[in-house]
Amino acid sequence: MEKPLDSLSKVLGLVTVGLSIWITIKTNQVDEKVKAIGENQKILEYVHDSLKFERDFKTQIYADVKDAIKSNNDQIQRASKEYVINMVSDQKFLEAMLSVLAVSSKSPELKEEIKTNLVNQAINQTEDSALVQHLALKTKHLNLKNLQASANVSADLIDIEVFYCEETHATSKQKAEKIVALLKASKKFNVRPLRILSEIKNAGTGYNIKSNVIRYTANDSYNETRYALEIQKMLAAENIDITTLTVDYPTPWYLSVFIY
Repeated sequence: MEKPLDSLSKVLGLVTVGLSIWITIKTNQVDEKVKAIGENQKILEYVHDSLKFERDFKTQIYADVKDAIKSNNDQIQRASKEYVINMVSDQKFLEAMLSVLAVSSKSPELKEEIKTNLVNQAINQTEDSALVQHLALKTKHLNLKNLQASANVSADLIDIEVFYCEETHATSKQKAEKIVALLKASKKFNVRPLRILSEIKNAGTGYNIKSNVIRYTANDSYNETRYALEIQKMLAAENIDITTLTVDYPTPWYLSVFIY
């Protein structure tokens, strides 16, 4: 017959083994949590360091621009301009620093150079950025190769973006709003939100809008000529005169309408 002490020893042994296993599991869980916390801490530290670096970098750029302005020296200010253009990737900060230099400089030549730089920066951010977003959305749902081989691109795949010119906004904005409403009412196209074409952007190469115009790609694999003429006809019925103009760079599935 087994003695009570032996039974108790076995029970205690089992309890000890079970407790040991439980402690091991919990220890491993704690270790994993600590490891995860450590990884998260590293990520937070990296983000913090990155933000601090960006803040310190912008502060230094601003200080350099301010020193260049105080110098009243065209050569130093021109060097500061080139440094800002080549080193700053944040578009808004870049434009802000160039604008400060342009306003503060006493050199007409430097002011004109900076204006040209601002125009070029603006051009890169207007139709191109819209087109990148547009193409990303379309290629997600469509097979580009098959589409290019097809002569039947439907209107619902075409994005229309309407711009009104800042210098004529007193009349052009209202007309552009009417055009957006007409295009939406037709339910034939994807009509993007109405946008303004600033005077400084319009002064740049690639724009120079002085009348109402529909612009689209010269490559007509996408039936854009057809839809440009259709829009022109639609607007003519509303007594809105507008011409069409092909552009040399590709803008598949995208037409821009400028109202002056």
